[in-house]
Amino acid sequence: MHAPKCVIVVDNTVGIGLLSNAVAVLSMTLGKLHPDLVGEDLPDASGRLHSGLIRITLPVLAATPNQLVDIARQAGRAPSDRLSVVGFSEIARRERTYDAYAAALAATEPDDLRYLGLGLYGDRALVSSMSGSLRLVR
Repeated sequence: MHAPKCVIVVDNTVGIGLLSNAVAVLSMTLGKLHPDLVGEDLPDASGRLHSGLIRITLPVLAATPNQLVDIARQAGRAPSDRLSVVGFSEIARRERTYDAYAAALAATEPDDLRYLGLGLYGDRALVSSMSGSLRLVR
């Protein structure tokens, strides 16, 4: 596989608070799934260590709710060895405990999920085919 690509795609109709929350949750989950994305701790001139940051670019892209649905469907058909997908849904935003989230998610059909954001990581061409027409969040 060529150099992988990583993007976060968020619903451009939600406010900055929900958008920021979605980006934070998706970033942490992608980091858990792919710890190699995060570089080693680095020293400054005094020798003080600073925590490692992501090694590749991570654009945050704006999409309409319908575009998110389309991307989620495309991503669901992609081979899991070529693409990792993380979703942050309205259910995840709404529920106050992880147990409540688990129960609500288990009772929801995939086509009924409303995504506030998706994290995509994997094959550059595949990620680009799903997100290449989207613009950066502004």
